[in-house]
Amino acid sequence: MKKHVHREREFLSRYQGDRHPGEGVSQVVHPTTGEGHSLLFPLSHDLVCIADTQGYITEVNSIFEDCVGSDRYEICARPFLEYVHPEDRQLTLRMYGELKAGRSVTRFVNRFRRHDGEYVTLRWNAQLEPKSGRIIAVARDDSTERGKERQVLRFTRILEQSPEEVYLITRDGTITWCNSAAAASLGLRLPDPIGMNLLELDEKSDDTFVELLHMLRGECTVRREIRHLHRDGRLVPKRLRFFYLEGDDDEDLLGVIGHSIEQELHDKQALRESELRFRMLAQNAQDLIYRYRLRPEPGFEYVNPAAERITGYTPVEHYADPLLGTKLVHPDDRSFLDQLQNPERAMNDPVLLRWIRKDGQMIWTEQYSRVIQDRTGQVVAIEGIARDVTRRIREGIDLQQSNEELKHSVEERTTELEETKRELARVNSELQAFASIISHDLHTPLQLISGHIRLVQQGLNGQADAEVTRSLRIALSSTERMHDFIDELLRFSQSAPGTQPHRSRKN
Repeated sequence: MKKHVHREREFLSRYQGDRHPGEGVSQVVHPTTGEGHSLLFPLSHDLVCIADTQGYITEVNSIFEDCVGSDRYEICARPFLEYVHPEDRQLTLRMYGELKAGRSVTRFVNRFRRHDGEYVTLRWNAQLEPKSGRIIAVARDDSTERGKERQVLRFTRILEQSPEEVYLITRDGTITWCNSAAAASLGLRLPDPIGMNLLELDEKSDDTFVELLHMLRGECTVRREIRHLHRDGRLVPKRLRFFYLEGDDDEDLLGVIGHSIEQELHDKQALRESELRFRMLAQNAQDLIYRYRLRPEPGFEYVNPAAERITGYTPVEHYADPLLGTKLVHPDDRSFLDQLQNPERAMNDPVLLRWIRKDGQMIWTEQYSRVIQDRTGQVVAIEGIARDVTRRIREGIDLQQSNEELKHSVEERTTELEETKRELARVNSELQAFASIISHDLHTPLQLISGHIRLVQQGLNGQADAEVTRSLRIALSSTERMHDFIDELLRFSQSAPGTQPHRSRKN
């Protein structure tokens, strides 16, 4: 291996090119052999090799070995064309012929097979050394360069699809590139903004941008809010970030990323107006509205004027005494205060508490509250509404008392009705017994009368005159009707109340 390293230092390659691989190779002459040797052969960051006119590579540097994954013995053992991708061999042979004819080849690209079977893309610059008849070639791994180009292309596509406005401008503000979002924000289409001056689109003076450039010399990024002139004449507020980029030919470029804050400003204005309306509602609300801070230092952050009417304490007194909220609560109800700090309790689940006013009067309050948590889930504040429900509670108590009295009255009346029912049942029983006795006592004489009438009729044997016969028939019919009436009266006494007796109609 030392022998080959020494031989590398003895070769000279004369390579000309403008910013190509192998540029700037120093030329010397070996004092013994007189052959040209490259001082950068073992030191170059590019792939360096020497080939003969028979199609073999005779020498490579260590960078070449590392790139293809093989040592120089393996590389030099086969014709170099075997390492070239089959699709690139014809073009490689043509370039090889150009070199053997004495013509230089620059920026020639082919694919070279690595030891693991993968191909690496190489960009070649080569020429024939007339004195030795050998070909000196320098190559650069173009796979990395192309990978970078593809990566840049991917990033460019990402920026193109980004909803953020992206500009690339020169130090004087000229737009050299922008994405579709940036063009649309100006009311234009690509590539119309290219060449326009970003400074002229700002309603502010150029001095602001000069100051911005001065700040960028000491800062990585500078943020600014500006207003761009839209194509339709509107001034669109934007928030932009400026940062330095290294350009070509030592020209510094500025990258600009931003977005319109027109909707954001509109939302902020709407929020301010909404907060103002809410504050006006809160200031005039009949209920007590409050925000109590628990951490880091407990205390009231807001109390509306209704506090004085409900509690007797002014908002200022609430702000001055962080413990006033606890002092207001009746001692027997202070155990319920923990419910107000429960994050799982619903906003529509009220807590009923008794408060002691400043004048000593006790009132009932109904509180609706919600907890405010920080990012760690710790409760840091409570917002709530307290309503005086003393009148409702008292009306409820009165109603409950009335219900209790009504219930007692109904129970007494029910007892009386039960007694009356039992008395009525007793009377009905006695009445039924009496009716049975009366029925028996009345039926017996009637049966005797009807029996005697029938004996008289039989004794006369039809010899009585018509008037007597008629009177006997009427008397017998009357006794039969009397029997029916007594039976009906007996059934009526034994039937349910309200049942009307059925009277037979016998002639």
